[in-house]
Amino acid sequence: MYQMMDEGKKIFPNEGVTELHDYIERIKHSVTFSMDELHEVYEDDGVKKALFPTFDTLKTALIGYATSDGMISIQNKPIEYDVPQKLLDTVNSHYDGKICWKRSVV
Repeated sequence: MYQMMDEGKKIFPNEGVTELHDYIERIKHSVTFSMDELHEVYEDDGVKKALFPTFDTLKTALIGYATSDGMISIQNKPIEYDVPQKLLDTVNSHYDGKICWKRSVV
């Protein structure tokens, strides 16, 4: 089974996670999101539509919501994490030419 699943990569492709740990932690604790990110989450069924029937109801509920990491805010411009290109190239090299990580997360 392990071999059939491409040595587990089809289930959990985590190459590069160690190298990106600091950036992943920053993302995990982010409280500022881009409008495009919020739209993408909403459109990709990442939100229960029974709770938030429209995009605007979700946005209104999130803006100013207090978390342990701070108040949530939504901005129009993309969020940039400034990951060095060499590190991105190293991580992406594990994924058979597919670009998994980009310099800015939109």
